[in-house]
Amino acid sequence: MAQDHGYVYAGLGGDSGPGYVAMAGLFRSAGGDGAWERIDAAIDPKPEARTIAVDRRRPGRVLVGTQAGVWRSDDHGTTWHQTRAPKPELAVWSLAIHPHNPDIVYAGYEPCAIYRSEDGGETWRALPVSVTFPEVTMKPAPQVKRVIDIAIDPSNPNDIYAAIEVGGVIRSRDGGESWANVTDGLYVNDDALDLHRIVVSPAHGGVVSTIGRIGMFRSRDAGEHWGTLPVPPSATGKRPYCRELVIAPDDPHVLYLGLGAAFESDKGALFRSTDFGINWWPVDLGAPVKNTVFAVTIDEARPDHVYCGIKSGDVFWSRDGGTTWSLNPLPQGARQLYALAAG
Repeated sequence: MAQDHGYVYAGLGGDSGPGYVAMAGLFRSAGGDGAWERIDAAIDPKPEARTIAVDRRRPGRVLVGTQAGVWRSDDHGTTWHQTRAPKPELAVWSLAIHPHNPDIVYAGYEPCAIYRSEDGGETWRALPVSVTFPEVTMKPAPQVKRVIDIAIDPSNPNDIYAAIEVGGVIRSRDGGESWANVTDGLYVNDDALDLHRIVVSPAHGGVVSTIGRIGMFRSRDAGEHWGTLPVPPSATGKRPYCRELVIAPDDPHVLYLGLGAAFESDKGALFRSTDFGINWWPVDLGAPVKNTVFAVTIDEARPDHVYCGIKSGDVFWSRDGGTTWSLNPLPQGARQLYALAAG
């Protein structure tokens, strides 16, 4: 089954702030419908896996960001070794593989730092991320900044964007050698700066979309200016808490948006757009969505294979591009699902 349908990887994590619950665990399922098996026996300490990256150009390679650094497998997670990525003060939150050179990988840390590897994730170099964040996130006391997501423009890979929770968007135009905050506007609170995902259109260079606590924003000029895009209300009719945004690998106009009523919610929802976020349609997952949608992933080699992860541990899978879905929950007790990857 793994040869026919690939693997799906699921990581448990949690917020790293005081008072939040974090769990550790890394799982694998053949095809997404096979039984979940735990694959972190050799990883010490047990991984809080908030980000997972696979590259179909190198079958079997999996990178996982943890509270202790970055681990790599070259056999679909059967064996692991710890790379020389520095141990973060709190956590590694994001991994991004260069769209044209799989040897180049970026890792986003908490507190805010970005590292780059040029040998497939084995060795890493700190990038000079020194930016000014909007004052509303710094006064009266600075909020800890985490690089929760990184996106590379496929049409111009020197343009790299990072979503900061809580701090807005930072951008590099020289492959990571220098960075600037590109969050325009004045803010009376930090709602619009509490970001969770960022993506760049593969069809339109410089068109960047980001989501966060209060919705979705888009720039059409490489981050210089931003506007809002309407998104559906949450499952409870309240202002949506947007957590996941994914572009389909076989159609740049198709987006998936995962959300809920809040960070902790008893209802979540998945929406799909076929016109790059202008209109949205609800996706019927075939069963109640009992928590916020935290993770969506699509197998690039099999783009009709789509997977949706709920924070409470449910995983839904589709083999027909999101038309019909089935449920394959993680093992009992596995909660705080933060990351999914397929390949």
